[in-house]
Amino acid sequence: MKKGFSLIEVLLAVTIFGLVVVALGGVFFYGQEASTLAKNRDEAVRFAQEGLEITRMLRDKDGSLLVAGVYGIAETGTGWEFVSGSTSRDGFTRTIKITEEFENVWGIISEVTWQQTPVRVGSMAVESLLTNWLAEEVAEGLIFAIDNLSSTAGGRRLSGIDIINTNTDTDVEIVSITPIWSAGATYIDRLNIDGGQSEYQCTPLPLIPCIESGETIPVSGTFVPAGSSISITELRFDSSMSGQMLTLVFEVFGGETYTLVIDQL
Repeated sequence: MKKGFSLIEVLLAVTIFGLVVVALGGVFFYGQEASTLAKNRDEAVRFAQEGLEITRMLRDKDGSLLVAGVYGIAETGTGWEFVSGSTSRDGFTRTIKITEEFENVWGIISEVTWQQTPVRVGSMAVESLLTNWLAEEVAEGLIFAIDNLSSTAGGRRLSGIDIINTNTDTDVEIVSITPIWSAGATYIDRLNIDGGQSEYQCTPLPLIPCIESGETIPVSGTFVPAGSSISITELRFDSSMSGQMLTLVFEVFGGETYTLVIDQL
């Protein structure tokens, strides 16, 4: 004679089945939520990157448009323009923040926010540096020539940047160089000017620190003779800078600064 299921067995089976359904439902729900979050973040990255590209395009159109402040970007009948505040599209809000880092060198932050969940706001940003000049900055007294620029060691070592003193009466002393970059290498471990007139190399003992982006390399006593030139014969990074933008800010005796921006190494 066959026995039927007891009430306890039935309740246990129903409970287990319910737990399995809840677990599977949770996996599905969180999987859908994770997919939505990833999709929103990808869209935010594209929207932020577009902000950088439009800012670069406006710079190319008129460099005087780069003024420190916080802006949105609005589409016009003929292109784009900066507007006050921020602008939104499809649930994403974009803000362009412009700061003047050095003379004729601006830091650009394109930040995007969105409602990620009912109780959480998503946020991400991309950054870049822009200048009024695509390849070189020309200033009275010193000019820079990059026709001989070359890179070796897989993009780690740069050479061939010429510094020319157009003043035929007075030597110019360079007291410091500040390198700026936003991607690629982490630090500079060696600088050599004119085959040894000035040299900087980080070492563990005695401790001479390596130079990160935005930090100053002291080079006092580096002279560019009147009507002549010197060269950066080696600028060595810890990893490849191929395809990256590099800014070099030269401070001369007296406090004046001259900026060289190379858009792509």
